[in-house]
Amino acid sequence: MPTGVLPIKLGSSVNMPTKRFLALMDNAVSDCNRVRNAVVRKWQRWREDNPDWKPAQRRLRNGEPKVSKAGKPVMEHDMISQDIQNGLYHCYKEVSPNLSSNVASGCWAEVLSDLADSTPYNHVGAKYRWQAILNYEVQAPTYRGPVIPCAKKNAKIIFTEDRLEFSFPLLSMASGYRERSPIVRLKGHRSAGLSKGNQELLKRIVAGEVKWCDSKLVRKDHGWEFQLCYHVPIKDHGLDVDRVAILTPLRKDSRRPFELRMSDGARWTVGDGVPYFKECERVEIRRKAIRYRYRDGAGSGHGKANFYTAIRPSSRKVIDQQDRFIKHMVSDIIKFCIRNNCGTVRYREPTMPLRKLLWFDQQGCPFDWTRFAGHLAFKLEGNTIAQEFRHERKKSPVRIGVEGHKEEYPRSWPTK
Repeated sequence: MPTGVLPIKLGSSVNMPTKRFLALMDNAVSDCNRVRNAVVRKWQRWREDNPDWKPAQRRLRNGEPKVSKAGKPVMEHDMISQDIQNGLYHCYKEVSPNLSSNVASGCWAEVLSDLADSTPYNHVGAKYRWQAILNYEVQAPTYRGPVIPCAKKNAKIIFTEDRLEFSFPLLSMASGYRERSPIVRLKGHRSAGLSKGNQELLKRIVAGEVKWCDSKLVRKDHGWEFQLCYHVPIKDHGLDVDRVAILTPLRKDSRRPFELRMSDGARWTVGDGVPYFKECERVEIRRKAIRYRYRDGAGSGHGKANFYTAIRPSSRKVIDQQDRFIKHMVSDIIKFCIRNNCGTVRYREPTMPLRKLLWFDQQGCPFDWTRFAGHLAFKLEGNTIAQEFRHERKKSPVRIGVEGHKEEYPRSWPTK
């Protein structure tokens, strides 16, 4: 089930002074990072001290072997044993005893998830990250970010016409504080808060119509932000799965950067790239103007900070324009599938040699292909549209000149 994120800004505290609440949050950030780094270090030491360890069958609390519903034995993970896994969870009592057990559980789960993750597609060596760490191919992760996990357990959101508050566990009994679960106001009713659509979504989450899961608190430049994670409701449009729409990137000679074509010959170009192209062109002109000004000696002797300070807002606008372009284009693809009763979308991410011939590189516009593929998969899953994404990253890439590649990109194939 796809998971969405609803960011909400935190306001003032209700059950304690706001200044004390912010100080406790800063201390909790240090405690969370201390717990994460301690879990990584203790796990690595245990694996190095026990190189011959092999996973066995997991056991229940009463000591009996654990089996699945089908009667098969449930084995331990290849990365860690059950006893050491339980011991790593309780290590927060030694490192940060003031931290709540719910927050420490989130830190512990985050570390184990990162260790069990796959290595990048271009990594030569181990398949999983924990194997690469033990083989000295990559370094063990180090956590320094201002992130506090917020478990759904014991957390509560109150949303009425004149009240929007959030309560979550932060401190343990060993901390000595009487108020261990802060209650803070969420900015959701005024201009600095949520839009009308997000307010309706939050009401559905609070009412239980939309399931929300473990979230996190992140410190931003404007203050603290509550990133509420929820399961996106899936819409079943009853589309025909046998009808396949092929999504193909196009070259510069086309008006739009992508094309959707059906097996019966119907074609539809998607993606209005003119606003995005104009924004990139405007930023490039500004870059050249600033570069020429510095070349003539204006602002010399003050380092490169002034140059990047002037460029950064414009670069941020390009990234925002690219995100809007991707969202609008994916929305057009979903509308095309619903209108033509198409229940399957086939898309293949182009290889590096082919990207240089496509619309974006020819126009001089940067494009995040990975972000586009992820957002497309997220929206297709939310609308019950099947996906056929084929990637050649783990294998040798398809080169220009292969006939099979020419059939997949008939209008993108070079004429010379």
